[in-house]
Amino acid sequence: MEMEYIERLTKWFTLVKRDFPWRRDRSAYYVLVSEIMLQQTKAATVLAFFYAWMEKFPDFATLAKASEEEVIKAWEGLGYYSRARNLRLIARGVMVDFGGVFPHGIEDILSFKGIGPYTAAAISHFAFNKRAIGADGNIKKVIARFYGHKQRVDKGSAILDLLDEFLPKSANADAFEALIELGATVCSKKPKCSLCPLQGECISFQEGLTDVIPVVKKAVKMIPLTRRVFILEHENGIVIKKEDKRLMQGLYELPYIEIPFEKDLSLSIKEVEKKFVARLRVVDHLDSVTHTFTKYRAHLKPIICRITNNPVLPAGYIFVKRGNLKDLPFSSGHRKIISTITCN
Repeated sequence: MEMEYIERLTKWFTLVKRDFPWRRDRSAYYVLVSEIMLQQTKAATVLAFFYAWMEKFPDFATLAKASEEEVIKAWEGLGYYSRARNLRLIARGVMVDFGGVFPHGIEDILSFKGIGPYTAAAISHFAFNKRAIGADGNIKKVIARFYGHKQRVDKGSAILDLLDEFLPKSANADAFEALIELGATVCSKKPKCSLCPLQGECISFQEGLTDVIPVVKKAVKMIPLTRRVFILEHENGIVIKKEDKRLMQGLYELPYIEIPFEKDLSLSIKEVEKKFVARLRVVDHLDSVTHTFTKYRAHLKPIICRITNNPVLPAGYIFVKRGNLKDLPFSSGHRKIISTITCN
């Protein structure tokens, strides 16, 4: 039975698999970068970023030499920026600790910050044709439905034990990747069971449970934030700050204040004037921007103000010429605002 469904699955994959650059080039670097980019991001979104990344950082040596700011700038728009910082650290580790050659051993692969069991398994399968057990969200969906697994897929090792049972005992990168493809394109939230090569053996399909399996934790409720963002002009410069907080570390942002919906604009202006020892003249109001990150949905309300005296910038704030803003990495919401004021 095993060989029948595995053979059927891999034949299906050969016929329908999508064409991605990391499927054409199976080098450890290509596989690593693609897998890190694909964490919490859809393949269609990753493609353009992947091509641009490879043009700028074509190998471990080039990435290892890059500054953190260069790396963050190249990652701008993908979100979850710790992934970019980890990639740079991995490249440095490969160059320093492994002589520029990515290690084959699973323990060595797992020693890198940012590489967990699934990413290590993917690298082992695709770059080195070595069998390893690890599951992303797509694999967990397929395996849970296939076996009718009624427990949460994110708890314990049960789903990995079932994956170990499902996969051939010898290395089979196509079978592993076919599971990912199946979960992404067919075994989705509303599965297209009529297209599935595993339909005949799928317990969830047979028992009518595909709408309740996999069992996952409840989605985190988004926390709304409202922020008034200030584009502070002075001479030929704009005030910005490089964030050191964990979520936005390494990214630049415009000054902003958290506001309740009822807070009067004049009160916000007075607060900013006090912070920067500045006198402000309102120049323009821009359209609001929505910025979603982790569990937050921030509504950004941008306002352009002219500083009419010589301000005192608090620690961490700097003036940057308007024309140079495009060269710096910004959080996505603030990047949208920056694009509006630099497009002309």
